[in-house]
Amino acid sequence: MPFAVYRVADVSQYGSFTLLPQYTGSKAAVNQLTQDAAIDWRKAAQQLRTWTQNHAISADAQKNTDKNGTVTLSQLRAGLYLVVGSDTKSKGKTYCSAPFLVSVPELTENQTAWQYDVTANPKSEPEHTKQPEDKPKDDTPTKKPKKNLPDTGILQWPIPVLAGSGLALMLIGWKMKKNNRNK
Repeated sequence: MPFAVYRVADVSQYGSFTLLPQYTGSKAAVNQLTQDAAIDWRKAAQQLRTWTQNHAISADAQKNTDKNGTVTLSQLRAGLYLVVGSDTKSKGKTYCSAPFLVSVPELTENQTAWQYDVTANPKSEPEHTKQPEDKPKDDTPTKKPKKNLPDTGILQWPIPVLAGSGLALMLIGWKMKKNNRNK
């Protein structure tokens, strides 16, 4: 999968970001980003992605993943980077990766030190499934294709079992409380 990397902001020694001149019109609120606000990071990444498209800004680096799905970039200057993956087709499906932002350096997990060896793990999702080439020749209504949901690995069968168990425990507790009041 091809990835393009754009350096969009400087980073201060205190971890605050300042957009580079060519991105100031994007109105992306990068100076307000905090480690815990994932939705703000996604919103800013999308704004910056749209800005780069609309203003034909060239990427600072472009690389394809290797056979293991890895891209390594070195010698990056400190700053905030927009990473954009291009859509890739495989086995009748189009895989896409949402744009995201990465800070180089980034704060360690306990937020006590700067880490310069940064790892990002974008998740590529199938977007479209291949549709049959031939259309029905009669007026039979066609089924709409199912929307592909992300495969998170979460099992669905335990949900009704756990819900039923919870309800049973609530009823037992209610019955015990009622019996204790009657004594």
